[in-house]
Amino acid sequence: MPAIIWAKSSKIGYLSRAWPAPTCCIYSLLSNYLVLKTLYVLPKFPWPPPQASAKEVIPLELLAKGVLKPTLKDIDAHLTKALRQIEHTEYSYFNVPHGYALVAHIEKIQRDGTAITGLERWEAKLSFDDQNLSVNQFFKVLFTSNKGYSNKGYYRMIVFVISSKAWRESEYKVSEDEAVMWLRRGYDRLPEELALTTFTPNFVCTALIYEFEQTSPNREAQLLSPGKLAAHTHLEASGFYKALGE
Repeated sequence: MPAIIWAKSSKIGYLSRAWPAPTCCIYSLLSNYLVLKTLYVLPKFPWPPPQASAKEVIPLELLAKGVLKPTLKDIDAHLTKALRQIEHTEYSYFNVPHGYALVAHIEKIQRDGTAITGLERWEAKLSFDDQNLSVNQFFKVLFTSNKGYSNKGYYRMIVFVISSKAWRESEYKVSEDEAVMWLRRGYDRLPEELALTTFTPNFVCTALIYEFEQTSPNREAQLLSPGKLAAHTHLEASGFYKALGE
């Protein structure tokens, strides 16, 4: 059924005629509505992104592998599949200009970029389930508690920014508590309206590595910028590139 635009008669003062609305106008209005709906639904990631320890652009051929006309949903499926294969089962979604950001769970790592084994790798995860903790209590438990192993060492959080718009990092240095809270504030999935967006060659996927070092159980972990390792080393050592290529 064609859309109808009603007009008010200038002589008799009531609605009297109707014309089919131009199809292009309807599509434009619908497109704008979907974009606005997505922006309101998905929380905003800090923009421009806080300066990272390192960053690297993920090759497009790895992201769109095996898909003829990929959408952002396809790209997200490849990224999250690779994350799950390296035991990252928790991640959050945020809105960024002309795209989205995917935030992976913070993890404790070795000096060479490989992940610590066992529960110590996910010590940040141990306190996420307690919703009754105050913010101060939350971070005290997270970084200064004694659970049979030392909190000293290196931590890594990876944020994937997928956008068709050029950007650069800000000069702002994120604290470890802000970075950890990203996981809690983001959404658990990509909104359908954004997921159906066609992944054109204008899109770029950049992996931002946020590397923190904690030198003492009684001190907060500090962002390393630049980091001790290159982004490529982190992505290789974590097993992400191997998983993405499978």
